Amino acid sequence: MMNDGTSFCPGPVSRRSFMEIGGAACGLGLAGLLEAQAKSAPKGQAGKDTSVIFVWLPGGPPHMEMYDMKPEAPKEYRGQFMPIKTKVPGMDVCELLPLHAKVADKFNIIRSIHHGFANHPDGHRRFLTGRKPSGAGTGTFVNDTPCVGSMASAALDGVRKTQGLPNYIVLGDRRVKNVDTFSFGSAYLGSHRHPFRVSADPTAPDFKVENVTLERTMADRLGDRATLLAGFDNFRRDVDTSG
Repeated sequence: MMNDGTSFCPGPVSRRSFMEIGGAACGLGLAGLLEAQAKSAPKGQAGKDTSVIFVWLPGGPPHMEMYDMKPEAPKEYRGQFMPIKTKVPGMDVCELLPLHAKVADKFNIIRSIHHGFANHPDGHRRFLTGRKPSGAGTGTFVNDTPCVGSMASAALDGVRKTQGLPNYIVLGDRRVKNVDTFSFGSAYLGSHRHPFRVSADPTAPDFKVENVTLERTMADRLGDRATLLAGFDNFRRDVDTSG
């Protein structure tokens, strides 16, 4: 989830604006052109806050039991569930997704995404970074290029956070031991671009967000030290008063 407080894409480039930066843009490519456009935009304009919730299902449900039903395929392949109609003619989804069917006109199904790797680690790194991983086939989830969340966090440096949230947050179960468990890391951007990680179960009665509150033992220790420091201060004041 990425928190955004301003617009880095102010809209189409006008002919005048294009001509003004055209000479330099010829050698920049699309990325350089967009960067030049963003830099030329009026400063201090606060756009509408936008957050992106990206749901990543590692080893998730098969596509034939979600959005790519195969009702005419042999039962050994198509699965036990049946397709249902949606608000979009010609678009069927699994019967287990009735709420998705009601809002099918609000999302798109992209069927052309694929990768050529035969293992999860390389597939994770390919999709979450946008680049082909180096050292393919090694079985590692550790990124050699930044995850898209880390890139967004870097791009949002200095942007006012109206909700006080980190720019990049990862929510996961206890399998997410660290940022490299499923290739969420920042690679060469540095550890300060890693996501703020919440790995506890929010439905658990003892749920709490890690690293924002002190453990009870630590709080007790700090309390003892504060009490000791206050005692020294009182002793020093007594000495100063008595001469």
